[in-house]
Amino acid sequence: MAESYFESIRNANSGRYLTLLRIGPDLKGEERGILKVMEGNTMIKAFSTIENDKTLRYSSLRMGVYEFKHSWKKFNLDGTQMKNPIKCLRPTESRIQKVLIHRAFDDDANTLAGCIAPGTWGTLYSFEDSEKAVEELFVLLGGHCDEKTVTLNVLSNASGVGYGETKENWWRTK
Repeated sequence: MAESYFESIRNANSGRYLTLLRIGPDLKGEERGILKVMEGNTMIKAFSTIENDKTLRYSSLRMGVYEFKHSWKKFNLDGTQMKNPIKCLRPTESRIQKVLIHRAFDDDANTLAGCIAPGTWGTLYSFEDSEKAVEELFVLLGGHCDEKTVTLNVLSNASGVGYGETKENWWRTK
């Protein structure tokens, strides 16, 4: 019996990793980027990303290589527990465990506090279908499985963050 499309993706993802390239602010001032799912030197899929411009200097990931684990976002921005936790990728490094990759509620960057949200491509400055993009991201990573890890290579810093700042010298990771 031939394996399904999703089974073939799940079985082929062991060497997959992510890259994040920030391309600067959009017309609303929100940081935009490209999140790629890679296997070796081959790009499997690219997603648009958005980050909240109000939190970039403090919480945006600096250039470097990070390990993330499959996890669940369980709390709202105000600290209250969510009724329905959502899938996310969470850094394994304890000092930055709140800088997640997850969907933006209603595709709105203002619902993010330091986190990165993938979306689908529309026009140059549009950002849409964040929930759909996260579901597809997890399919490409072999399905959401608690504690499973994936590597993220951050290739550029967010706007307003010094070029020389890297994971190695960022005060939050020391």
